[in-house]
Amino acid sequence: REFGLVTGLNCNPLPPLEWSLIRPPPGVTPYWFTLFGGENYFTGEMLLSKLQKSKALISELRVKYACLLLVDGFLGRRSFHMMIPREHVEMIRDLDVFLKYPWGRYSFDMTMQCIKSRSLLQLAQATVAIQGFIHALVLVFVEAIPAVLSVGCDRTEPESDDEEMFPVISLKLDKVWELDGEDQVDVLSIIPSADVVTGVEDCGWVDEVSDPSVHVLLKRLEEGVKFSRQMFVGGIRGWGQ
Repeated sequence: REFGLVTGLNCNPLPPLEWSLIRPPPGVTPYWFTLFGGENYFTGEMLLSKLQKSKALISELRVKYACLLLVDGFLGRRSFHMMIPREHVEMIRDLDVFLKYPWGRYSFDMTMQCIKSRSLLQLAQATVAIQGFIHALVLVFVEAIPAVLSVGCDRTEPESDDEEMFPVISLKLDKVWELDGEDQVDVLSIIPSADVVTGVEDCGWVDEVSDPSVHVLLKRLEEGVKFSRQMFVGGIRGWGQ
C-alpha cells in the first residue's frame, strides 16, 4: 500500500500473463526485431543512448523505448548492466496492455524478495546491492516523517514548469541523523490516503495469512498509544539479544 501511495504505481495483484502476450504467435516476426533489429541484447544504458541521440525516432517507438527503460532500467533493475527481457519487448507490442500491467507490484515484489534474501550482516554494510526500486523506501520515509522535509533537505530552484510541480529534493543525511537522535518526532505510522486510490485497491496476496501481532499494532494506533524506540528491539542493534 505505502509503495503504491508514494510512487503512484499500480500495486494491485499480478495477473496471469497469457502466452500470446510474451511470445509471438507462429508466423509472426518477434517484436524484438522491430525495436532492436539484429541486436542479441539491449541494456538500459543502450536504450537511454538511443533516446538521447536518435532525433528521427517516431513518437510510438520513443514512447515504447522510454517505457522499457523505466520498467527494466529503473523500477525492475536486476543488475548494473540490466538486459531488457525479450518477454517485456514482446509485451509492449500492445502499448495499452503494457501500461495496464501492475508494474508497481512487480517492482515491489522484486525489491522485497531481494531485501529478505540478504543477511543481517549484508544489510548492515556501508553499501549493499538491492534489485528493484529501493528508492521507494526513502519516499515512504519522507512521507511518514514530515519533519524530514523541514530540517533535512534542500529544494532546488525550479528551471521549468515540470520542476515546479515536482521539485528536486536533496536530503541532508547529517540533519536526518540529528532528527533520529531527538526524543520526540512526529511519525505517521499509517500514511493517510483517500478512501479510494487508483492502483492500491487490492494490496493483498492469494496466500496471505492473518497476523495477530499486526492487528494488535493497528488497535494500539487507533487507541492513540505513543510508541518509543525502546519498544522495538531489532535490526543490527538487537542482533543476538
